[in-house]
Order: sequence, then C-alpha cells, then structure tokens
Amino acid sequence: MYRQPTATRAEILEATGLNPASLSHCLKRLIDAGLVLRVGELEAKAGRPADLLRLNSEAGYFVVVDLEASPIRFAVSNLLGEIRSRWEEGDPAKAMEVSVIKRGVDMVCSPLSAQEREAVLAISICRPGLVDAEGRVTSVNLGWDRFPFGEKVREVLDKPVFVENAGRSYLLAEHWFGAAAGVRDCIFVEVGKGVGGAIFSRGEFFQGRTQAEFGHITVEPGAPDLCKCGKAGCMEAIASASNVVRQYLDRVGRPGQSVPSLTVNDVIDRARRGDPHALAVTDRAVRALGLGLSYLSAIFNPEVFVVGGYFLGSEDFLLPRLRAELAMHAREWSGSCRVVPCATGSDIGLRGAAALAFYRVLEDPDLLRRLSEPRMRLAPKTRH
Repeated sequence: MYRQPTATRAEILEATGLNPASLSHCLKRLIDAGLVLRVGELEAKAGRPADLLRLNSEAGYFVVVDLEASPIRFAVSNLLGEIRSRWEEGDPAKAMEVSVIKRGVDMVCSPLSAQEREAVLAISICRPGLVDAEGRVTSVNLGWDRFPFGEKVREVLDKPVFVENAGRSYLLAEHWFGAAAGVRDCIFVEVGKGVGGAIFSRGEFFQGRTQAEFGHITVEPGAPDLCKCGKAGCMEAIASASNVVRQYLDRVGRPGQSVPSLTVNDVIDRARRGDPHALAVTDRAVRALGLGLSYLSAIFNPEVFVVGGYFLGSEDFLLPRLRAELAMHAREWSGSCRVVPCATGSDIGLRGAAALAFYRVLEDPDLLRRLSEPRMRLAPKTRH
C-alpha cells in the first residue's frame, strides 16, 4: 500500500499471500486505527463494488535530514515522504557539531501543532562518509574522522534516530519514487560536495566491508589535484562541485582565492555561454566522471546510471557529454547502459530518508505498535 496510491482487497491479497480471513482481520484493525482509509469504490462486473483503500499519509510523521546537501536540509515528511515543513542550515566552516542537527530539528518542528509533534515517530538522517565496525563515521566533507555520530546524535535528540549512508538513501528514493523504479541493477552517482553514491545489484544493495566510496577512484594518475582523502587524481578531486570552482579560479588567474558568490552552477552557465576556461573545467570533470563510471560499468554492468547533484538543472548540457564519454570507454559486449538524471530532484535525500524511516518503523515492534494503535488522526491533506 506504501508503493501505490490505492489498492483493493484483492490486490493486497495477491501481493501479500495472506489468506482472506487474516487479511480481513488486519485491514479491520488498520482501518479502525485510522492508518488505512476507504477512499472510494471500484465497480465490479458482478457482485459488490470493491473498496479502494490507501494509507493515511498523515497517520505519522518523520523528521528527515540530508547532511550531504549544500546547504544542509531538514524537513518534516508524512508517511509517504511528502514534505510538510522545511529548514536549511549553512555548511559548517569546520567539523560539523551535533548541536547543528539539534537546532535544525527544533527549527523544522517549530511550525507543527502539538498533535503533529506527538505524531512524529522518528528522525531519519542520511549522511556522507564511511562507517567502521564500531559505528564511527569518517567524512572528509563534514570534518569527521572516526566520529561516533550515531551515539552523539542520539544523546541530543528525544526521538528514535535512524542513520544511513547518503548514497544508499538517494538510491532508495530513486528506486521507490524515481528513475530507477523497478530496476534490479542500477548505480546512483551523486556529484556535489563530493562524488559518491550506491550500487543496487540483483535487487539488493551491494555492500562490502564498508559502503562504496567510488569518488576516490583514481582517474588521472599524477594529476596535481589533491583530494581531501590525501590522494591525488581522484574522481572527486576533479569533478566535485568545489573542485570545479577551484579549477575555474585557477584558470582565470585567481588561484587559491575564495569567491563565496561563485558556485558550480555559475561555472556551468559560463561554459554554456562559451567561456573557454569554464568549458575546459567542465569538460575535464565530465571526462573524469565518464572514465570512473566506465570502471563501474565494466564490473557491475548496470542497466542504468542515475546521476544527481549539480547535474540537476544542467542535464541538457552535461549529460550528453557524459553519455558520450562513457560510450567511448565502454565495450559493446557489456550491453547498453542508460545514463539518466535523478527524478526526485533536490529533495532526493529527504525522500530517501523518509523511505528508510518507513521501513525501519515496520521492523521495530514498538514503533509499529505506536503507529497502528487507535488514536485521533490528522485529516489527510489534498494532494496536488
């Protein structure tokens, strides 16, 4: 019921494999609790019309946080990931403190009524970086080195907290709501603060000992571009947003200078207008990405690459170049691989965090009991 707007009892019966009596008992309890709503009837060729049912999207809320976004994004979403309120926080100048997250959660919850606050089930956070066996996070973009993020953030927040790698959260959003819907083999690539993503192989997330961090694939050995990870010539050191800006400033004679108002989108706009320095920088970034994706294509042979980050809004300019670069390195025997922009837009991290929260609630007996217990429910808001 989470994955489609409405469903009949027959459709739910077929999807779940429950026997009719069990299904009837479950649905009665969920309808009585206000978690499932009757929203209409479907005429039948014979017999009684079939009830059309859907989840009550306002039966519960999540606070969702995207630490990979720039600026950092906070939102309150309903059960279906629809955003109800927002707050943005500027990127920290140094290592991010959990107090920033506490303040953002408080700010985004401030417009909620007392009843809405009571309906918040959990806080779901997508974060960049790698996590070790002890749960400590290393993220060069947030200034963390084996930082016990989960432990620290749970100390300052008064709701259950779910934390997931940003790339996996982004891919989850695209798999459920976007360009990778129904695809069993796909790779999501985020090109923003860094270059990262996640891999979906044979219908499951691929994960080795730690999460994939393919932004640190070396694509230009011997290059002078030093990455925050300490290596030179990483895909991230050439193609991330800040490094595109850095290279442009180097080329126009302002090396090492900071121009706060200049963004990666400004550089791309200048490339569109034929600025030779901007064209050289964006072409180099695309070449680095295309080569890096060709390595992933050769190993995993995905059906589709979904690309987010600063490619959004510039896909007409950048994606044809990226597709051509990938095609130049890929071999025909590997099969065709599509390269498409993400469909969930700049809210991808928030929607992914909401999807993660929904499924984590289903796995937590206490939260699931709280969600499905009878109580006064908020009225569903009209969808646009």
